[in-house]
Amino acid sequence: MTLSGVVITRSSATRRVIPPILDQVDFRGAVVADIGCGYGTKGLYAIRRGASYAVLIDVDEGVMRQIGNDTAMDRVIADARLLPLRDSSIDVAIFWNVINFIKEREQAINEVKRVCRNTVLFSTYNAKKAHWHYNYEDFVKEATKLGTPTTIKKVSDKQIQAIVVINHD
Repeated sequence: MTLSGVVITRSSATRRVIPPILDQVDFRGAVVADIGCGYGTKGLYAIRRGASYAVLIDVDEGVMRQIGNDTAMDRVIADARLLPLRDSSIDVAIFWNVINFIKEREQAINEVKRVCRNTVLFSTYNAKKAHWHYNYEDFVKEATKLGTPTTIKKVSDKQIQAIVVINHD
């Protein structure tokens, strides 16, 4: 893939971590929040794809300490149910494989919708230890709470992914 004449090549490790659906989002100049970021691979990918700034947010302080430093990314220890961000301050929110593990999922969805002004990359993963397990229909309903899904992809019985355009009422 190319971005403004720059060729971006994915390593085999990145190909396993970065889902192809992320390539459908224009990150150029965007302010990105990777909510529930884990090791921050998707936030870093957004920077490599042209995002001007990314904030990595996770509740796990130990994991956050292991993330390398990057001048265009901040690390914030916070819960997705109470994001320390201003209203509509984010262009693209990456909310990847997080919602299943939050008991108060409505609160987290409302927070993501509050801080994001354009696009949410949304995914669920039905892990054994998850609080919630989604079938396709339930996932579509959940994605619609954020806005209008433009792309929905069922990867397997365990994972469903979407690109959602935020609807601010």
